[in-house]
Amino acid sequence: MKLPFNYLLYPLKARRFYRLFLILMLIFVGYHAIVWYFFTSKLLDVHHPHHIGDLARIGYQYDSAHYRLAERTLPRHYINGADYDGKPVDILTVGDSFSNGGGGGANPYYQDFLATGCQCRVLNLQQLFDDVTYIETVIAWINSGYLNILRPKIILIESIARSSFGRFSVAQNWELNASLKLIQDKTAFSDWGEGVVLAATPPIINTANYKYPLYNLYYQFSPTAFDKSHTYKLPLKEELFSVKAGSTLLFYDQDATGIHLITQAYVTKMNDNLNRLALLLKPLGIALYVMPAVDKYDLYQPFLSSDLFAKNPLFEFWRPLRKEYIFVDTKAILSRALQSGVKDVFFADDTHWSPVASEAVAKAILPKLKIDLN
Repeated sequence: MKLPFNYLLYPLKARRFYRLFLILMLIFVGYHAIVWYFFTSKLLDVHHPHHIGDLARIGYQYDSAHYRLAERTLPRHYINGADYDGKPVDILTVGDSFSNGGGGGANPYYQDFLATGCQCRVLNLQQLFDDVTYIETVIAWINSGYLNILRPKIILIESIARSSFGRFSVAQNWELNASLKLIQDKTAFSDWGEGVVLAATPPIINTANYKYPLYNLYYQFSPTAFDKSHTYKLPLKEELFSVKAGSTLLFYDQDATGIHLITQAYVTKMNDNLNRLALLLKPLGIALYVMPAVDKYDLYQPFLSSDLFAKNPLFEFWRPLRKEYIFVDTKAILSRALQSGVKDVFFADDTHWSPVASEAVAKAILPKLKIDLN
């Protein structure tokens, strides 16, 4: 029987199809392997004690990645809640990730610089509950008698500046109380990130390998990349970071997009609440320090090549107000460091400041701390 011509060609067509399929698969796998090995793995496959910043990861900015190793080399360390021994402390701190080593790297805790500088005992505790503000946490410590056990001479409340007006200006529950045992149980935690499970390393073939070139291409035309990135990117007038992209500023989108929410009325209300708390602490012999951690965009804004966003008025509104507490002006302190040419005040790839900033802030407030501790 004579076979059709197309049937005779079928094995040849099949071989071509399989060859084409194999070539495409090799290209597909090879692309992922190359991008993963040289770029995305260096952003997504970094685990403790090694660290890179959140902005480099979510914005896929390899050239801004600042690789660092978590270590503590200062002679004195702060005490965390889990290690508290029941003895009186000198300084009690509470705050967000800035108070809990969020930036990583060498000596990431500003409290260690304080403990070393004043040769004192510094205890860092967590807020009572997620829906309880820092002010209310201190109120509960007062009303429960917990401060009579700790006997601090200073309480330092820290908050990233962009969240300060939301945390401090809202109505506070000045009667908040809780049992002493509940407070002790809730504050007996180690670091802020305790219990957080690190994201599993993705396989070599993953969507990040597509996002990496797409994000970097889009950044050529817009400082905002994709809306889901949350990482904004702008050029600086000079190199202020010791990474390959040393004259590039990465910052969290809300540093810029939330500026319009900051009003004089909000800042005045913040100040009123903090003054009230300071007056409650004074009869106990406790001085209140308030340390807003300046937003990265706000600090570096004078060094940008162009102004695309409004200037942040928070510190300018806050400075002239009458205060019953000690105001730690991190914007003024760190601006002086930048103006003197200091690099890496913030990590290039992170929303957090670096140990360079922690040391500068600690040195600036140590003279006052030593007076209040005596």
